[in-house]
Amino acid sequence: MLTLKDKQAKIVAVNPRKEMHGDQKVDAMTFYLDCDLAPHALEGIAPGMMAAFFLSAEDQRPRFPGLKATIDGEHGVALRIRGPAGEDLNLTSSTTLDGVALEPGEGTVKAHIKVNCHPSRDEMGVLCGLLRLEVVVDLGSIQMELGEGGT
Repeated sequence: MLTLKDKQAKIVAVNPRKEMHGDQKVDAMTFYLDCDLAPHALEGIAPGMMAAFFLSAEDQRPRFPGLKATIDGEHGVALRIRGPAGEDLNLTSSTTLDGVALEPGEGTVKAHIKVNCHPSRDEMGVLCGLLRLEVVVDLGSIQMELGEGGT
């Protein structure tokens, strides 16, 4: 399971758009969050993953520098984002994680998280305004499985 609670992250890209749902145009957005995870967080995603990524629990150097793993599939999720100027968004309606890329570093794991959602126009404006800023993220627990052939 992947869970984030009061996690520092950065919104690194946003893609606001309209989607056709039947004959209606609906506001939609894809955005990407980057954050650092502690190596032991890998065990919550898949048992044995930390050992696959790092030399040992004590020596947290990457076993295979440059290795990346991807977690595929859409996972419905509750997501809260708090910005530096007091912005507070609760994205729950039709919000999904559409993939997570994990890359081990020295004593850390870089996570690149793709989020799809259907925010209101006001929420979309706030999310665009948070681009490249540090935010605090709460992500509800979701069960994930490693994609085949992580890169």
